[in-house]
Amino acid sequence: SGNSGNIAVFKVVLGPLPGTYTLQLINSVLSNQQSQDILSQKIDGSVTIQAPDISVSVSALDFGRTALHSFTERSFVVRNTGNSNLVITQMNLGDPAFQIVGATAFTLAPSSSSNVTVHFQPLSKGTYSVELAIFSNDPDQAKVAIRLDAIAFAVNELHLKSNAGRSGHVIWLDFSINNMEPFVGFQFDLLLPAVLHYLPDSIRLGSRKVDHLAMANMISENRLRVVAYSTGNHAFSGSDGDVISVGFLLKGDGGSY
Repeated sequence: SGNSGNIAVFKVVLGPLPGTYTLQLINSVLSNQQSQDILSQKIDGSVTIQAPDISVSVSALDFGRTALHSFTERSFVVRNTGNSNLVITQMNLGDPAFQIVGATAFTLAPSSSSNVTVHFQPLSKGTYSVELAIFSNDPDQAKVAIRLDAIAFAVNELHLKSNAGRSGHVIWLDFSINNMEPFVGFQFDLLLPAVLHYLPDSIRLGSRKVDHLAMANMISENRLRVVAYSTGNHAFSGSDGDVISVGFLLKGDGGSY
């Protein structure tokens, strides 16, 4: 009846991806009582799905190597490629060594983005592989995961301090250790230039010793081996400073060696 208005209505279930989708009419016929096609024009329609759509710039973040008591930061971008607000409800990390810098919940308007920075500050050495879980109101990706990889290491360094002296006189060489981990002993070989001659029994431990003993011996013509250890398996005190001094006789041409 009539000459305008709806002639049929049907329902559709919308998918999760936002956007405008064309509804195309094909094989269209408008029939009169004589079974003649009197269709003069057809006009296609469309349906718009309104939803947020989350997109992250990376699937994994590599923090590389980080020393204990220091930190490394990496960043990624969260985008809303949908046509309604994207609500990030929370971002969860599986290890306290990793932290989100700034807000862990926020809202992104359509076609907007936000930079997220992750802070890594390890308390113990080792290899880390942690999941960063991002939860949002995206209808088909309520959770997005980013893998965080890192290696934490302890800095324990042995230093030989440079010195100077006159030929024919005794010189002492001091050795220091800066350490993040406790150590109970150490050993090293020292290659001696021709002008440096080890003075037997001229080895002394520094103030960091507890019950430690030390010894030094020439194991070849120009190689001195130094060993220090604890009789009670005790660690050297402190985390920096001299640990041992060794005496030598300087004898030869002037210069730097």
